[in-house]
Amino acid sequence: MQSVVQFIIAEQNADGGWGATTNIASDVDITSAAIQALVAAGNTGGTNAALTFLHAQQNADGGFPPQKPWATNSASTAWALHALAALGEPLSNWTVNGKTPRDALLALQHEEGWF
Repeated sequence: MQSVVQFIIAEQNADGGWGATTNIASDVDITSAAIQALVAAGNTGGTNAALTFLHAQQNADGGFPPQKPWATNSASTAWALHALAALGEPLSNWTVNGKTPRDALLALQHEEGWF
């Protein structure tokens, strides 16, 4: 397990996030997955920088795109919400224009219930 944690930490980009492969731009989905993996392994090394990256990616509607300047989508917002929950981050710390990521996700829900 330690070698997996070391690999994840070693692959963190300078902006605090992670990309889908080595030497690729960071994105919200992979960064959120890396945060969850580190928390599950009991090592939160690098997560402060990752939170800084996520804050920089958050859109004005409170949600998340895969990368700026794209629009908020339900998948990336859900990934970010999972990462924030894993770290015990209060959503009040993630309010933009009065909207949290949860608000943004619910706004993307269709009348039939799907996202």
